[in-house]
Amino acid sequence: MRRWRPRSLFDACLRKGIFQLSKGDDLKHTIDRAQFDFMTMASNPGLETAYDPYRMSKDYCSILSTSLTYLSKIILLKLHYPAVVPLNSTTEWEFSCFADDSGQLHRWVIVSDWSDSDLPGEMHNWRTMGDLVVSRCPMMLHIFSVGRVVGGRPTTPWCRGYRHPAMPGLRTRFKRTTGKEFDGWHTVWLSEISHSAEEWVDLMIRDKVTDELVRHITVNVPSDTICEDVIKQITSEAMAMKEIGDWRDMPMSRNSCDGYFPCPYQNVCYAEKLVDIEGMGLYKKRSTVQVHKG
Repeated sequence: MRRWRPRSLFDACLRKGIFQLSKGDDLKHTIDRAQFDFMTMASNPGLETAYDPYRMSKDYCSILSTSLTYLSKIILLKLHYPAVVPLNSTTEWEFSCFADDSGQLHRWVIVSDWSDSDLPGEMHNWRTMGDLVVSRCPMMLHIFSVGRVVGGRPTTPWCRGYRHPAMPGLRTRFKRTTGKEFDGWHTVWLSEISHSAEEWVDLMIRDKVTDELVRHITVNVPSDTICEDVIKQITSEAMAMKEIGDWRDMPMSRNSCDGYFPCPYQNVCYAEKLVDIEGMGLYKKRSTVQVHKG
């Protein structure tokens, strides 16, 4: 699509920022770079949203500043991209995660919300299991929750808080000690008030909400038998892909066309005749846009 889905653009900018922090880059420079990248792409080619793109961009930039500020307070090991591993004479495995100097893998899983029931799916998918069995190194899953978007605004403590209606001078709150909701309290957004990211994150830590938003889960390497079986599955899939020849010969995955959101390429796939994708005005090649891993 010509325009970016807001979360896709945010995820790419955050992952790039995390990688820069791990290399020892200056925090302010990393935040400025991440926000600049987001605002630049949000301006041109734009965001795919029915809501105010500028306000949404400001909120996501607030999340970039607070999340990177928080991550700078915890130990981030120096990360790099693992080298491609040949599986046989015709197949190579390219990792989609980071690795530290000890060889341990690190994957940042950016989600709207997270529960324990989500873990099996993350552990069994190809991007996690494939990296594990090929490297034979354990992986640390870093689960980073950024909330859902409601009414065009992210609903997450990374950018949204509450203030008492009768005493607005009190500190911004994110979680009440009684466990009650903030009914009647005024909603405040970091993008609209004078709080610095450092002050905001300190308040989040004081209310103990960061532990609910950022989790670190170690995934151990499976047994040799399982590793060998998974690698056999990988090479089998690679051979099947090679035999297909032309992707047009593959049957369509029709049940995936209307999953969590309708696929934006339905105008192409379900056209009555072959269409010029770039000529439609909805899409363009992104050969110059880097894919941010991890």
